[in-house]
Amino acid sequence: MDRRTPPTLEVEAALERRGATTIAGCDEVGRGAPFGPVAVGIAVLATPLTAPPPGLRDSKLLSAIQRTALVPQIRGWVLDASVGFAEAAEVDAHGILGALNMAGHRALAQLRHPPEVVVLDGPLAWLELAPGQASVHPEVGGDRRCAVVAAASVLAKVARDLLLDDLDQRYPGYGFSTNRGYGTAAHRAAARSLGLTPEHRHSWRFP
Repeated sequence: MDRRTPPTLEVEAALERRGATTIAGCDEVGRGAPFGPVAVGIAVLATPLTAPPPGLRDSKLLSAIQRTALVPQIRGWVLDASVGFAEAAEVDAHGILGALNMAGHRALAQLRHPPEVVVLDGPLAWLELAPGQASVHPEVGGDRRCAVVAAASVLAKVARDLLLDDLDQRYPGYGFSTNRGYGTAAHRAAARSLGLTPEHRHSWRFP
């Protein structure tokens, strides 16, 4: 898909035609970072579907200013939304997929309007739900193709970035407000010089 092509409601509309009345998008942020928590965003739409905010894209295709400006528009568009986190120690203890599942359940627990279907970005159904909960619909490229998944990605990214700004103040010298915990050359150099913090994922081979 062309990076300039906005996400659509095609997948969501197909689920609506099958009878779903509440459809959620779900996406994660921070999966590949050796530092900090992983965040899972969930955005819930009610049917009949309405057009998404102008300029909505996968969070990776937007600037920080664009993402921040979209947050109130997204929250005005969706029925419900939340972000859940799993800490670095939980990634170490349970692996990244287990931590993603934990963060996803924490996000779901915050919702006032639980969805009937969750459209999950990617090929893996890492969000494990019990019978009677929502059905999970993995969608490859969902963050670029599905508007509700793109909305979830923006909410998760903005929430995690705010948390990383706080952690940058707590652990100066690593540049977390700019590298966002990812393994950049400067982050690796700082980790070799200063050592790893309690918020690093110690099970990962870093630096």
